[in-house]
Amino acid sequence: MTTDIPELAAYALVGFFNNFDVLLLVMVRMLAFFMLVPVLAGATIPTMPRVMLAFAVSYMVFATGVAGEISYVPNVTGYFSLILSELLAGLLMGFIVYIAFAVIYFVGQIVDYQIGFMMASLFDPISQIQVPVVGNLLFFTMMALFVVSGGLSSLIAAVMLSYGIAPIGEIFILENNVLMVYCLSLFSAYFLLGLQFALPITGSILLVDVMLGILVKAVPQMNIFVVGMPIKTFLGLSIMWFITPVFATYYYIIYEHAAEALMSVIGGLTP
Repeated sequence: MTTDIPELAAYALVGFFNNFDVLLLVMVRMLAFFMLVPVLAGATIPTMPRVMLAFAVSYMVFATGVAGEISYVPNVTGYFSLILSELLAGLLMGFIVYIAFAVIYFVGQIVDYQIGFMMASLFDPISQIQVPVVGNLLFFTMMALFVVSGGLSSLIAAVMLSYGIAPIGEIFILENNVLMVYCLSLFSAYFLLGLQFALPITGSILLVDVMLGILVKAVPQMNIFVVGMPIKTFLGLSIMWFITPVFATYYYIIYEHAAEALMSVIGGLTP
């Protein structure tokens, strides 16, 4: 029995190098997805661990045979076209997930504007942009729930299954009008979702503005800016404290939208 182990290892090693082009194509899609998916994206994540994770996941896909057989023109141009299509597919899948969770930044932008935190924006090292204070807090809360609940693992598993739904060499993106229209429709859907999440605070602040306007008419000598801003800040933070228990519900709504959009995009990658 022991004499068969070196033979099996040699056979596996030969198969690995004979199909290294397939493994590389699998890894291109997976690594592109990791470049944009929340938690794994951003400059704060070292490049080497991300590449190693992508290689480990890609090798599991390669070893199980989900990627299947690949046929292409045996030259540099033919292989490069496959690399480009896999790169676009991975980036598109990662971007769809990212914009779903970017709704939190939009909610934070609205809330910050209402409670007077617009001037206190922060630099987010993950997205490399200025983000609102409230949005940053909500985003990291959602990311913690994303990891703890297994959402990240589920989306990675969906990408692993995508090789069976949208095989390598059959990706259709650049002239896929149906897929592009669907992706554009997600922006309007996420915009509406963000407005719904911010409605409790924006609605309350609107009532305060109405009452302050009436108060100004009654007492014209009062400095409404000095009195109104602390009231709106206190009310906004108080409402956020009261609705903290429903953050998990917000997360599951966003995750369901992200998962559904990801599976729709995967299904639409082929003609």
